Amino acid sequence: IAHCRVDNRVCVALSRAKEGLVMIGNATSLRKASRNPSDLWNVVLDTFGSSRVNRTFPLYCHRHPDANQGIHSPEELAEFKDGVCKRRCGGKLECGHDCTLLCHYISHSKVKCKELCERVKEECGHPCVREDGVQLKFCSERCGRCNFKVTKSLEMCGHEKMLPCHKAPTHDLCTELCEKTGACGHPCVQVDGKSKKFCSELCGDCNYLLTKTIDECGHQKELPCHRAPTHDICTELCEKTGACGHPCVEKDGWNQKPCAMPCGSCNY
Repeated sequence: IAHCRVDNRVCVALSRAKEGLVMIGNATSLRKASRNPSDLWNVVLDTFGSSRVNRTFPLYCHRHPDANQGIHSPEELAEFKDGVCKRRCGGKLECGHDCTLLCHYISHSKVKCKELCERVKEECGHPCVREDGVQLKFCSERCGRCNFKVTKSLEMCGHEKMLPCHKAPTHDLCTELCEKTGACGHPCVQVDGKSKKFCSELCGDCNYLLTKTIDECGHQKELPCHRAPTHDICTELCEKTGACGHPCVEKDGWNQKPCAMPCGSCNY
């Protein structure tokens, strides 16, 4: 039993406790190691008596005194993670809700309440909800800015949109289609010339598609309203003939040139 056989060390160990003393060990082994009845461990164990030498380690719950019990092995102690009792705590948290944890030693100020928040914002009267604007936060979570969804009229356009209470109804949030028309009378459309822009987008140049006649050649082409029908954008084949009467062709002498290219010398 090593240093437990040294009397002065045992005396020091047994005499330092002020509130109480619990020794964990094997009383039978200590008796066997003590050869004479007058040996220290025999005297100590006789003094304790059978009522103070137990095969269980007592556990006492400060909240539930009637739930006191004893454990027989270290493995059993692992079952009591936060306290010495398997009952529900039943105490009150700082928010007023009941504590739903198993009995524990930690302060209720450190316990996070899992009940739904019942608070309302003083400035708007809305409940404390998550960013989805619907689900209530837990009581232990900070309310923060109000996420409750309300219908707001947006600046500049007047369209209505569901927004979090805390968010300003600025025009850039509008997802409605633009209803404006330009000075030309055409609707505000995307660069494809057909799809309407969103209300929050800048109208800019008119992209509405029109069929326009190119002055230099007389060909027609579909162009955005804002674009002038200049000859350089013509994609038709040249229909002109030279002074020699031959058609305007490429250097291969056969394929017609695009209308936008100058005829130049006859390659026919």
